[in-house]
Amino acid sequence: MDSNPLYLSHDPLLNVPIDEINQPAPTKRYKIIIIGLCLVVFLLSIALSLVFVATRKQQSSSITTNTILDNCFATSWNPVGEKLVKVDRVSTLAVDNDFNIYTSDVSVRALQKWLPGADKPINLFEGHFPETPIFYHSLTHSLYFFIVFKDTPGVYKLVDGNSTPVNVFSSNGRGWNIDQLDNSCRGLYVNTAGDVFVLDEGRRRIVKWMVNATSGVLVAGRKQDESNSDQLPSPSGLYVDEIDNSIYALIDSSGRQIKRFSNGSVYGVTIFGGGPSTVLSDLVSDYIEPQSMIVDKMGSILVGEKSKITRWTRDITLAGIIIGESLGGSATIINSPKIMTFDKLGNLYVYDEGKKQIFRFNVNSTSCINNLH
Repeated sequence: MDSNPLYLSHDPLLNVPIDEINQPAPTKRYKIIIIGLCLVVFLLSIALSLVFVATRKQQSSSITTNTILDNCFATSWNPVGEKLVKVDRVSTLAVDNDFNIYTSDVSVRALQKWLPGADKPINLFEGHFPETPIFYHSLTHSLYFFIVFKDTPGVYKLVDGNSTPVNVFSSNGRGWNIDQLDNSCRGLYVNTAGDVFVLDEGRRRIVKWMVNATSGVLVAGRKQDESNSDQLPSPSGLYVDEIDNSIYALIDSSGRQIKRFSNGSVYGVTIFGGGPSTVLSDLVSDYIEPQSMIVDKMGSILVGEKSKITRWTRDITLAGIIIGESLGGSATIINSPKIMTFDKLGNLYVYDEGKKQIFRFNVNSTSCINNLH
């Protein structure tokens, strides 16, 4: 028998080797492990909570933005504009979902892309892109444009910033048939459904090409056999009110004017400019000379006039001046608002031809929020 006194003890805890006595019991060891794991989980939960709070704060403006975009419409704009781009000549203007600005420069024949805050543009298709209408379709992230390729007029698009154009449709030669276009296009509009409206200057008409269609539908202007009924002399722009499907055309001849085509009629009615239609007319809209126009999501008509932009209801009642020196204070002074467009948030972009400057007028209130600033 071993004479080691530890093995002669009646205490069972002593009848183990000395090196094992110095080791923690299994239960104690498990408790330490569990406490350690709980501590790790606790610290991780605190860290995740802090990250969540920071993310919520960071996304608060984005949540407001999405609410404005999806559920609310702009009802007023800050009259103090922000100067964005200085450019000598702009014939067309669009803003994508990342707030990049697109213009066309006839001097270098390029589609110019201005990144936010950039002093100089990125020239795309330099030497090959004509002075042509462009339109940004926010729902599909697509920039549409009209171009004549291999002597065939057509509409193409750039999707998600891709530099490879995708053909939307092409004319079946040139002529008066409804599946044909002329070489000169002065306006594009793409509605929510993806239908493309083309202002065909050569044929003095507006044709709608529905998605995947091989032919267009005449929606405004002259038919082939109506040479004496020129509804669109010298047209220079178009816009579509998707609430009631009215089509608006800006006309430059015989005094600038705006015509509206409603209720499916291809014959329009002059609603702005062109002089009084009756002797001693007291309609303010008869005497203005519109330089540009756009329709907001509420169906109101924004008209660019000399030194100001006015807002009108559908029944052509003046709702007020929204941009211009007459608003007083530090309101931005504009000379010639030639082109207007909106970004996805409803902010208003204006090219002032007199100042050679693109301004942005941020949304000041919406149909959901009275004052954003």
